[in-house]
Amino acid sequence: MHDEAEISLREIIEVLLKFKGLIALVTASAVLAASIAVFWVIEPKYEAEAKLIVADFKPSTEAISTDLVGGLPIYPDFTIDSYREQLKNPEVMEKVLAELNLSELGYTVSSLSRAVSVEAIRGTNLIKIKVRDGSPELAAQIANALALNFTEFITTLTQEQASKTLDLLEEALLIQDANLNAAQLAYSNFLKQPNGVAELGSEISSKISQITSFKSILAQLEIDIAVETAAQLSTQAQLAQTERYLYTTKTIVDDPVLYNLVQGQETTGGTALLEVKSQEHNPLYLSLQAGLSTRVTTLARLRAQNKDTIARLTQLQVRLETLQVDLADKTYQAELLQRNVAVAQKSFNTYIDRREEVRIAQSAKLGEAAVVISSRAVAPIVPVSPKKLLTLVVAAFAGMMIGVFSAFLKGYWDATTPAGRSRPVVG
Repeated sequence: MHDEAEISLREIIEVLLKFKGLIALVTASAVLAASIAVFWVIEPKYEAEAKLIVADFKPSTEAISTDLVGGLPIYPDFTIDSYREQLKNPEVMEKVLAELNLSELGYTVSSLSRAVSVEAIRGTNLIKIKVRDGSPELAAQIANALALNFTEFITTLTQEQASKTLDLLEEALLIQDANLNAAQLAYSNFLKQPNGVAELGSEISSKISQITSFKSILAQLEIDIAVETAAQLSTQAQLAQTERYLYTTKTIVDDPVLYNLVQGQETTGGTALLEVKSQEHNPLYLSLQAGLSTRVTTLARLRAQNKDTIARLTQLQVRLETLQVDLADKTYQAELLQRNVAVAQKSFNTYIDRREEVRIAQSAKLGEAAVVISSRAVAPIVPVSPKKLLTLVVAAFAGMMIGVFSAFLKGYWDATTPAGRSRPVVG
């Protein structure tokens, strides 16, 4: 004996043939019930469809100098997914309810949201708005009203965003204006200080010119000193080689004065032969001596002038170095203050430009440009549910399965009762 019975294919076929009437009855009953449901019980649902073309608005941050200004968006940062989610915004739904008086038909924000489906078409910027309702005309009206109110909602949203941004920009502009005024005042006060950049630059140019002149004078003095020194040495050498006195021997006859004195004497002849020796200053020596004295004086004057020129040149160079240090410091301060003014001015201008952009955005109806109704919904003719043919096919298949199960169950029941054990179905 086998603890578990095995059903042969023949026995299965025999059971199906034996209870084919039951199977047919159950199948027909399921089809009949489905037919009654889809044709008379279930209310048909119609689906209206409207299509929107949406723009992927993102605020432009080109030519923006600061992160703060770039962080103040003119428009809401909408993507196509953002549009799709915002289509079921309660504010939009409430406007549609009020506009079409849907509350009288039993609609609420929640039930209307369930009746609406939004689909973004992949690879495009198209959005489908699908609305299901028992009335094809009402479904189309809801879809069109939803598309129109969504456009107005986006416009309002962009204007609110622009208004908030404008308020922030106005506050920031006050700060930027104060910063610009402070920077300009600091630079103005700096320019009013004595010994400014221009004055220092002019004085440095003057000092450089003086130094150049003194260097030329010093070079000429050195040449003159060298010439005078050489001339002095030459004169000293000549003076050393020249006799200071000249010695001469004369007779009385050669000297008219002596000759006149002795002319009355008795023995003139003998006296006339007398010789007189004299000592005289050498004119050449005296001339060389005078020249040497002049050259000594000139050389002393040149050397004193040279010394004075060197001292004055040194003073000028020291003063020039001080002026150059002061000029470098003043130039750095001026450049720093000018840079502060330029940065403050640029930042202020940036905020001004941004404010004008926001004002334009605030006055424009950007929602109409961002969301365009590409196709309006029309009242559908064919309902989307229930799907009658599919429902009947499914009902027939389900009824047949239930019938087969019922046939096997009845066959098993008959085979296991005492009256049916003499001819069991299961062997």
